[in-house]
Amino acid sequence: MSAVTNEEIIDLIRKAQETLPEDKQRPFVESVTNRLGTVLSENKKALLGAGVGWVAGEIADNIPVLGWLTGDYGSVAGALIGAWIGHGKDEKEKKTREEIGRIVGDELKKAQRQEKT
Repeated sequence: MSAVTNEEIIDLIRKAQETLPEDKQRPFVESVTNRLGTVLSENKKALLGAGVGWVAGEIADNIPVLGWLTGDYGSVAGALIGAWIGHGKDEKEKKTREEIGRIVGDELKKAQRQEKT
């Protein structure tokens, strides 16, 4: 199973958003962003990435040409991208910590078995 890309997430949200009436689109995107934030909130790098992405998106939204291109969703897109990148980094660290724990546990078991003999 391949990893989901940032573009695929944004595309999925945009496609879903377009199925809604215009007055429901912004609340939908905000709700998705909030729920994803909740899921990712246990991951510090995901939160940091979301914050940095949000700020970058806000800046892009306020630059006349970029703001028109982002459709005033640059902050949301930036937060999602930043959160996704940070989440990936958090997962790598988590796997590394788990591997370290397994190695230490295995070696401890070996040492305990040798001590008994």
